[in-house]
Amino acid sequence: MPEIGWSAFVEKHPIAHLVAAIIPVNRAPVMPSYVQDLRQLIVRLVGRFNLSGDFAVKVEGETHAPALHDSPEIHTAFSRREDADKMATGVQARRVSEYTGWATQRIAIEPFDGDSAEREIRLVPEAVLRGRVVDAAGGPGRDAYVAVGTLADEGRRQRFAAKSFDATGRFEIPALPPGAAELLVRTRDSVLVVRRRVDVAAGAVLDAGTIELPADVALRGVVRDADGRPVGGATVRCDAGENLGATTVTMPDGSFELNASRGFPAALLVKKHGLATGVAWFDGGSAASPCDVRLLAEARLSIVRPANAYGSLWVRTTDGRVTWQPESRDADGALELDGIPPGRIVVVFDPGATERTRDVVAVAGKTVVVRFDE
Repeated sequence: MPEIGWSAFVEKHPIAHLVAAIIPVNRAPVMPSYVQDLRQLIVRLVGRFNLSGDFAVKVEGETHAPALHDSPEIHTAFSRREDADKMATGVQARRVSEYTGWATQRIAIEPFDGDSAEREIRLVPEAVLRGRVVDAAGGPGRDAYVAVGTLADEGRRQRFAAKSFDATGRFEIPALPPGAAELLVRTRDSVLVVRRRVDVAAGAVLDAGTIELPADVALRGVVRDADGRPVGGATVRCDAGENLGATTVTMPDGSFELNASRGFPAALLVKKHGLATGVAWFDGGSAASPCDVRLLAEARLSIVRPANAYGSLWVRTTDGRVTWQPESRDADGALELDGIPPGRIVVVFDPGATERTRDVVAVAGKTVVVRFDE
């Protein structure tokens, strides 16, 4: 598509995607004609792409990039994310947060070659990943989520997802940058069924093969309180670590039904405010027995952390199979956790360095103090 004026672009697309090319002052003679030549190079570069939306280009006098103040930069704005991804991949741009008002923003430091008027932009040929997803019956698995995530430093990680599947379940993920990455495939209920490393070479066409999704298994049960009365409005969630599966809410008679994935064991976490969290277990088999759950009277934990220490708080069962984050609230300088099932439980405090744990015996109707400040 042809370039449109910057003002017209901004008016038409108030939320858009930015790729900024930085021209360091210590690496180039920053003359107006020089910068305009580079601007034209970028326009020609964008013209090589098969764009699906609008784009605009303008020259800024100063950069927002740290340590490169007073360096001019050339802004290219795209109305569609996939178009911005193509340019960002080609010039090896990295994500930043220095600009305001953009849906995504990336910069490339001096992506130009040569010293003459015939300068060219250093393009890294994009790679493509192709594959096919099928369901357990061999039909197209078009409800799946398929993505490639880069494994660069945390601040530069990107994720590229398949936008669509054809009638046979085939997909394509274009504009992949070179480097180490991982292929991620989830079911429609968010169960992670594939996670494997992919080494992406510039310009490569990668084949993920045929990926078969597991069959659904219907989990049914009834949630009751300690006296056997049905508990309606309780939240039931499949949870197996990274496999964050389906979630539902119990009916007034306490009944529920949700899907799990065959071959992927999962815990059922059942929560209702004012009662202890209940746990049931699905072993991943093809036939699930009724998942009836009793919600007992809740215990509470009062967590005392070291002064000025912050971090995540979790609880997990003593066998290590199930971990969750309870409801919490501040209480007199401590953090109080509600909905704790009575009995032995492990409390986990993760301040971001070394995980710390405490074994606790929770008592229904009582608050147990757990100290991490000793």
